[in-house]
Amino acid sequence: ALMWFWKMHDNIAEGTARLTRALVVGGEVSPAVRAEALTAAAVLLSSSDVDAAYEMLVESRAVAASASDPFGEGLALGWMGLLDRICGRLDVSRDHLVEALALVEEGGGDWAASFVLGHLGVLEREQGSLDAAVEYHERALAISRKIGNAQDEAWNVAGVGVVHLYEGRYEQARRFLEQSYEVQRPLGFDFELATVLTLLAVASARSGDPDSAASLLARAHQRALGLQSARLRDAVYRARATIAGARGEAKRAAQMLGAADRFGEENGLSRSMFQAFFDADEQHIRSLLSSDEFAAARDSGRLVDLNDAFVS
Repeated sequence: ALMWFWKMHDNIAEGTARLTRALVVGGEVSPAVRAEALTAAAVLLSSSDVDAAYEMLVESRAVAASASDPFGEGLALGWMGLLDRICGRLDVSRDHLVEALALVEEGGGDWAASFVLGHLGVLEREQGSLDAAVEYHERALAISRKIGNAQDEAWNVAGVGVVHLYEGRYEQARRFLEQSYEVQRPLGFDFELATVLTLLAVASARSGDPDSAASLLARAHQRALGLQSARLRDAVYRARATIAGARGEAKRAAQMLGAADRFGEENGLSRSMFQAFFDADEQHIRSLLSSDEFAAARDSGRLVDLNDAFVS
């Protein structure tokens, strides 16, 4: 419970420090409790240091396995699978998520099963299997609604919306994302709210409403600035390129890609959120310019103040 309190109030550094310190000086605890604490600390740490978080999850999995705790082992594996995908290890991600699902189902954890199913949906989406992605999200939704987990419900509703975004069904995407936002808003998790606002901005831009898109993205940007997530801010900056492209400002769009490139390199990002969409969007922007014009504009964007991305 404390993990979600720290996350909701953006006290991630404090939460990680307290959990880590407790693991060192807390004395003897059962393996199940230690595994749970390690996973919680890893979840908090993952927004700022993926490698260190992954090491904690590996330890958590081993501790849970030693205690014959399938739920604890499966939960750690599920988070490992999520981070594998973030780092581009898609085949490893699938192996970990499939194994995690079997373990958490054995351990009787409905909410954890919903979590893993949702991330299998994301993995299918990023690998182009959109029908399979929707099936996983719908399975996760059925569980989250049965147990009354509003946060997970909102996340999986958004997942279906993202699939529609990838399909080019932008109005449908907006409807699902707006539904997700309304469920998510009372919960107060800034990362999730900023993510949905970013997606809503992209869907609005692609459906012919770049002005609403710009307003939504400005709100996402304000939330993202207060969070310790380079991946989220990278997505916000790439969405700004989408909006510029929707307005017919092709050179501006290419500049925003350059600014996002620089930000990603400075923060050691190997993969963007919604990578497949932004890859396709980049190809669209390229098609609006000659090769030389695109390259020159993108290079010039590397010098742009990132905050300038939100000056219309």
